[in-house]
Amino acid sequence: MDVFEMVVFDKDKDYMEVLRACRDLISRDYKTGGWFPPVREMSKRFNISPVTFVKVTKLLVIEGVAESHQRKGIYIVPEWLRVKKVGLVVNDGNDSPFLIDPYVAASIVQRLKDKGFDIHIIQGSSLINIARSAVSHWVSGLIWLRPPAEAIQLQVDMVQNKLLPYLAVNPEGGLPENVPRIERDQFASFSDKVDFLISRGHRKIGFIGLMTEARKYGLDDIMQSRGIDFDESYCSGFGAAMPDKIVKLISENNISALIVEGGPTKHEAVFRTLSNLPEENRPEVIAWSALLEQIMQRYPGVKVIGYGADYDDDQLGVAAVDLLVDNLDSPEMIMSTKVKTYSIHPLDQ
Repeated sequence: MDVFEMVVFDKDKDYMEVLRACRDLISRDYKTGGWFPPVREMSKRFNISPVTFVKVTKLLVIEGVAESHQRKGIYIVPEWLRVKKVGLVVNDGNDSPFLIDPYVAASIVQRLKDKGFDIHIIQGSSLINIARSAVSHWVSGLIWLRPPAEAIQLQVDMVQNKLLPYLAVNPEGGLPENVPRIERDQFASFSDKVDFLISRGHRKIGFIGLMTEARKYGLDDIMQSRGIDFDESYCSGFGAAMPDKIVKLISENNISALIVEGGPTKHEAVFRTLSNLPEENRPEVIAWSALLEQIMQRYPGVKVIGYGADYDDDQLGVAAVDLLVDNLDSPEMIMSTKVKTYSIHPLDQ
């Protein structure tokens, strides 16, 4: 099904169809501006009531595409003078979104401003209403920051049916190949972590996480390319059994260093486990967490030798805007890109 058909509801089918037709007409025939034919003529042309067409023109005026002049009619503003907008959806698109990535959102807004675009926050009570809102509000393109898993099919439909230029920003990755996206270059960041530990003389390196995560990040390939032993026994897993598995992987593999990934709760559990080990058995740690400083203060005996600096995630927003704006007139799907946003700060102990 054409995704536009999905955003057209029976109660306003005429309105949405004429809105799309006007959008196509204006993009094709009114680049330099000009007057729309009278309401009565346009209503007959689209086989709709004058009331419905007037409703469409009111939206065109609100969106800065047209001007309404008494006794003269509707004037379409020249393309170069129209308000240029890009839509932004955050998370699931509902009201009051939680900004998990404030720096990314801020960088998107700032970069759009630098490029001469305004931003239109797109929200909807359901996923399909997000696509509908993007169409209704005449945005030139759409950026979706951290789209939820249940929105994958909608994104695929929007891209395949060319509803409008689209790009997802999903820092950790995980979206299918047919969804254009910006994400962190996890392979590059894990390569830096492994090389940092090797420079410290470590050859027995464990990973706090699942083997599936390690493969997702390319950690197993990185270790192999550096001649470091690594398999599932070098991973802690996650969940209630993680503390016991950490102790086991350290003792059975003579682990001298750990790569710790995840949120504050996971870090706290790891640090608590390590602090209960004899000091001579505690591996050195490279970690990243939003509350790492507080966790380190609570467990001063854990040997943290390096931490991931705040992800330079504003570069994700900059890259997303640049990529979208550069492809607004392209009929092809936007090519996905990975951005290196990670750096390591060594700690002297």
